[in-house]
Amino acid sequence: MLSTSTVNGMAAVTRRRHLPSDCFLPALGHLAVFLLLAMPAAAAQAEGTQSLSSAKDFSSLRPCAKSCFWRTNFQTRTYDYLGSTLKCELTTTEFQTISVAMNGCYCRTDLQANAYQSLSRCVSRFCSGNSNDLSSAASIYSSYCTSNGFIANNEAAATGAGDQGGADDGQGGSGSPQKTGGGGDSNSGAEMGSAGRGMLVIGLCLALFGRLDVSW
Repeated sequence: MLSTSTVNGMAAVTRRRHLPSDCFLPALGHLAVFLLLAMPAAAAQAEGTQSLSSAKDFSSLRPCAKSCFWRTNFQTRTYDYLGSTLKCELTTTEFQTISVAMNGCYCRTDLQANAYQSLSRCVSRFCSGNSNDLSSAASIYSSYCTSNGFIANNEAAATGAGDQGGADDGQGGSGSPQKTGGGGDSNSGAEMGSAGRGMLVIGLCLALFGRLDVSW
C-alpha cells in the first residue's frame, strides 16, 4: 500500500508492507459469523423427528425396500419400522396416524451399525437379495444422517451391507410371511431322519425274530 508524507516541503511516497493479518483477520471474522449463524439451524434440524421419506432419492426405492423404513399395521397407522428396530421411542403425530423416531436416536453414531444390519436383513429378505436395493437403502440412510449433522459410521455401513443372512427381526407390517427355521437345522433334520430309519429297521428285525421263535 502506498502512502504520502511531506518531508522538508517535498511530498514523499512510502510503501507500507502488507501484513498477513490484514487479509486473514477479516476473513476469520466472516467465518466465525457464518458458523454462529449456521449452528442453531443445524442443531434444530438434528433434534426433530426423522423425515427420511422426504429425501430426494427415497421415492426411487422399490416398495420392498421402502417397507424396511416404514410399515403400516392392521389399524392402518404408519410407523417408523427402522426406528423401532433400533428401539427408539416413537413420537406420534398430531393426527395420531404416524409414529416416528427422533433424529437423535435414529442417526446416533453408535446405533448406525444396528441400522445397517436391520436394513441388510430386511432388504435381502423382501427384495430377494438384490444388492442394488440394499446399496440404495443404505446410501439413503447414510446421506440423510450426515445431512442432519451426524457423523457417518462408515465401518458399520461396510459391515452391515455384507450381512445379508438371517430373518427379518421386525414384527407385523407388509411383505411376505416370515420364514421360520433356517439352513442350520438341515443337518440335524437329516440326522434325525437317519436315526428314525435305523429304529424302523431294528423294529422290523425284532418282529421277524419274534415270528420265527413262535413258529419253532
